[in-house]
Amino acid sequence: MDIDNFQLDLEKCIEALKEDLIQIRTGRATPELVEDILVEAYDTQSPIKNYATINVSDARSLVISPWDKS
Repeated sequence: MDIDNFQLDLEKCIEALKEDLIQIRTGRATPELVEDILVEAYDTQSPIKNYATINVSDARSLVISPWDKS
């Protein structure tokens, strides 16, 4: 393994760690907690963020508003 491949792998690990740390922030609800949950729509599974708006209503609550109400 050369140094360039090692550096690329290390950067990927750091980015994954950052994403994980965002999701475990305590005491506050954030859209990042649920935005990657897979939902089935139109016979395919995609993250919920593709089908709805996710907003913080207060420190402990999220509001998920689907774009297609049918």
